[in-house]
Amino acid sequence: MGSPDVDARYAARLAEEVQGLPVTLCGQLPPESVRRIVQSADLLLMPSYLENHPLVLLEAVAGSVPVVAYAAGAVGAVLTDGQEGFITAMGDVVALARRIELLIADEQLRYGFAQACWRRQGSLRTWRAAADHARDALELAVRP
Repeated sequence: MGSPDVDARYAARLAEEVQGLPVTLCGQLPPESVRRIVQSADLLLMPSYLENHPLVLLEAVAGSVPVVAYAAGAVGAVLTDGQEGFITAMGDVVALARRIELLIADEQLRYGFAQACWRRQGSLRTWRAAADHARDALELAVRP
């Protein structure tokens, strides 16, 4: 999900890479559709190398969807490893695969992580509150 217009070259390359795989590229969707799709998932795999404000991660936690992610950027500010999902070292494909296998095989673990996501969602900042917090932090950083 997401606009293919933001980075058209990347979107075209991605579409080419997933041809023949059980993957659907949806493009940009209204929030209600995103929520419905996210909430129908069993887990979110997020092997990103850069995540300053991981919106899809926030959407997953808000939808009670457990996560397996690399320790990129603000992932650790949203997730607690072993609580709402698993955080693995950047680029450790073996650890990432093992965590995915574990969550696929263990329905009780997925359920426990989903419950932790449900509890965590109440403490997530709104988009506006996150933007205000970032602005305040930047202002403090540039003050003499």
